[in-house]
Amino acid sequence: MERVPSGSYLAISHLMAESLATAEELNATAGGQGLEMKVRTPDALDAWLRDLEPVDPGLGDIVNWRPDSDQPPLPPTPEELKPFEGASHLSKSFFEYGGVLRKP
Repeated sequence: MERVPSGSYLAISHLMAESLATAEELNATAGGQGLEMKVRTPDALDAWLRDLEPVDPGLGDIVNWRPDSDQPPLPPTPEELKPFEGASHLSKSFFEYGGVLRKP
């Protein structure tokens, strides 16, 4: 973001876990299934974003970020991701974290 002009926006989403132990466990499980992904804690991601201003309603679980009852159906889940489909609804030990930020 240091190369973009002031006033620029960044939309971000990232798979998160509340604890480092859970993040490491999820990373190991995904890696064992051949998926390249990195689960982090919100504190770890927030440290990277500290120079940016969150846009209302801020960063958080994207399930709660401006829900849209008129959202059209999503495309089918790719086969390699099906084992994870709906998993964040079964356990809130991990979730998709995100929002929009602005460079001052």
